[in-house]
Amino acid sequence: MSFKKVEEVKRDRAFKPLDLIIYSAVAVILVAVFLSVFLTKSDKPFSGIEVYSGGELKYTYAFDGGGNISGEGVEEEITDGIVSVRVTCVKGYNVIKIDVAARSVRVEEADCKGKDCVYTPAIVDSDGVIYCSPHGLKIIPLGRGDDGTIIVG
Repeated sequence: MSFKKVEEVKRDRAFKPLDLIIYSAVAVILVAVFLSVFLTKSDKPFSGIEVYSGGELKYTYAFDGGGNISGEGVEEEITDGIVSVRVTCVKGYNVIKIDVAARSVRVEEADCKGKDCVYTPAIVDSDGVIYCSPHGLKIIPLGRGDDGTIIVG
């Protein structure tokens, strides 16, 4: 590098005005995304769940009213304030645990390959959902409304 080039590099600013504009725009976009994701929680109370399998409503549970089986392949068992629901489909089964006192719902057991639904955090408010793609299972908060998505494993 020539001596002239070295002197030009020394005189240059670390950040040019265009650089500052671009960095500022990226920072504003990141802040907007953060706020939209973390501050837009639903204000609807968590009143229960709906369980769909293969696009068909199989089970509904309301914390104030109890469970309602509306499809085949569903078994319900209640023990000490914990409702255990086994949903069986052609490809396997899922066991859903509903803790009535804590108002939470999670998948405790499944016989699918990845078991992603078992490791999904429990639904504790009206924003949570749980999916089990291999079994086509979808658990959504009551009153949220089904978006019509059918999960095919």
